[in-house]
Amino acid sequence: MNSFEKIGKAMMDDMMSMMEMPETTGSTDKDFANMMIKHHTDGIPLGETILKYTENQTFKSMTEKINTDQKKELLDFFWGFGRHSLFEI
Repeated sequence: MNSFEKIGKAMMDDMMSMMEMPETTGSTDKDFANMMIKHHTDGIPLGETILKYTENQTFKSMTEKINTDQKKELLDFFWGFGRHSLFEI
């Protein structure tokens, strides 16, 4: 098993163990946002690890775009969409 396989397996094992559903609030909007925050928070480090090991420029570019998009989406979920914060939903 190479270095990435070891790190990737450990990260996937951690992600799978943390895939518990966040506690629900009764608000569909807040619950969905909380799930997406968890999903992106777990996925970004995996993408950054892949970038350290990939030699395929197409895959690297795609992974960089995904990570950039996920970071932006995280901010959207944290601060809400447009004028509305999650705390006002």
